[in-house]
Amino acid sequence: MEEAGRRGRVVQIVGDGVDGDWLTWRWNDPDRPVGVHRVEGLRESVAAFRSALPQEPDSDKGKSPCDLEWLVTFKTVSRQDELKRLGLYGPLTRRDDELELMRALSRALLPGDLRRQLIEAAADGERVEVRVAPSPPAAIVPWGLLVLDDDDMRLLDVADVSWIAPILPRDIDPDVPCATPATGGRALHVVDPKTSKGRVLPGTFESCGCHGHGAEQFSAGYNGLEKLRARLETGAGKIARLLMIGHCATGTRDAADTVFFMGDGEANKLRASRLVREAGRWRIPPRVGVVACASGTDLAQHEPFGLGTALLINGAEVVHATLWTLPTDYAIGLVDTGAVGAFEWLAQAVDHAQSDADPVASLCDLQRRKLAAWREKPGLGSSPLLWGALITMTAPAGRRQNPGSASIP
Repeated sequence: MEEAGRRGRVVQIVGDGVDGDWLTWRWNDPDRPVGVHRVEGLRESVAAFRSALPQEPDSDKGKSPCDLEWLVTFKTVSRQDELKRLGLYGPLTRRDDELELMRALSRALLPGDLRRQLIEAAADGERVEVRVAPSPPAAIVPWGLLVLDDDDMRLLDVADVSWIAPILPRDIDPDVPCATPATGGRALHVVDPKTSKGRVLPGTFESCGCHGHGAEQFSAGYNGLEKLRARLETGAGKIARLLMIGHCATGTRDAADTVFFMGDGEANKLRASRLVREAGRWRIPPRVGVVACASGTDLAQHEPFGLGTALLINGAEVVHATLWTLPTDYAIGLVDTGAVGAFEWLAQAVDHAQSDADPVASLCDLQRRKLAAWREKPGLGSSPLLWGALITMTAPAGRRQNPGSASIP
């Protein structure tokens, strides 16, 4: 059971954990039968969608894919080529093309029966909550943007969408500590740490100050990991939120290699594998946001031990993260100065959602506003190229696994 008041009509959509050839769905309504769907056309539609996303640069494997300023300054690539690689002229910046990409994914992932059930449930006026545990091939998909009808009704229009976290040690072992409790509303922010990869924000980041909660700014300096661990230890029970904004790098083969850079050098690399290995030493607060390139790609792996899962293992209940590589406001400004701030919006949105009583609904509400702006005035500033990447992964306390139980956690 999650936060009190969240329960309305809930449906879980679960993809098989291997090739993504099957998915099932189940409502918290005993009168609705469990659905099973044979997935067809997923590989082709996912491949088309991936080709529209920002791509890793070939020019220098040691640099961040977001670090367009470095690449252009040293003329390792042409500016125009790199802007194209970042998807800033691509299908996700054109409404008709984006809609066609999402329709193709919808045909593969949302069978007609499920679409009708979702529309009917929303028509009854109740809150609809969709929780997805996608197969690895479908883990790159922004499920909230899937299309439900022949027009432009999106899943986000009728439901709050969140990701079901992988099963954690605390879910199956009663001797493993539960999620870290916190009674206060304080936040710890790690904002745009100074690294050789450059900055991701055009200026200083102002906390939203939502609901009267303040934020403490954390500066890593030398040996930032141990400094952060110690600060979280002394603040355990008081720090409720951890927001990290900056650069992430993902492993080419293993999600455990995902790292958030708190500075240069190994002592400032917050690596997923280290968090998993040192489980019990870290007092991660209940809510964590990682606004950086592809920080939430855990479920794309058959063994999903990425950064999001590692944070959950160490005490988080809610993690906000991103599904793909993101262009920074610097790169966006080279195409459209009026769209500058699209990356910073991600950080503001996560800060706001983390501060809310219902972090899932809060983020979905903000994304619905962006979707409305995209429909009204399509362009780079309103494009889901950035805001569509945000997800909420949840693993609420008390999500114990009971053999034979048919309840929705």
